[in-house]
Amino acid sequence: MERQQQQQQWQRPRETAETAPLDSVALLDVQRRTIERQDRELEGLERTVQSTKHVALAVGEELELQSGLLESLDDDVGATGARLRAAGRQLAAVAGRPGECRSLCVGLLALFVAALVAVLLIRLARLL
Repeated sequence: MERQQQQQQWQRPRETAETAPLDSVALLDVQRRTIERQDRELEGLERTVQSTKHVALAVGEELELQSGLLESLDDDVGATGARLRAAGRQLAAVAGRPGECRSLCVGLLALFVAALVAVLLIRLARLL
């Protein structure tokens, strides 16, 4: 029922306050001006759509570029992480051998003390 009313509504033209006093020539002029206005508005809409298209294409290109850069960065971070883990294992291995490190430190200290004693003995011998 509603559909039938819509069809009938489209079929019957209605007079408006603007068109009621006009003759056929004036009505055609109103129609022409309306069409010209709509054409201008459509041209403006077309420019807006074109501009939006160019912006969307530029954004898409930038996203592709940024995605490639992020993938490269991810690869670099992964490689650096692997190197850091390897260095950490090496440090843990060195720190895990406290006896060897301690022995080296004690040996260097003993050598330093022996050299100091030798210097003091040489100076004391010269004084006597």
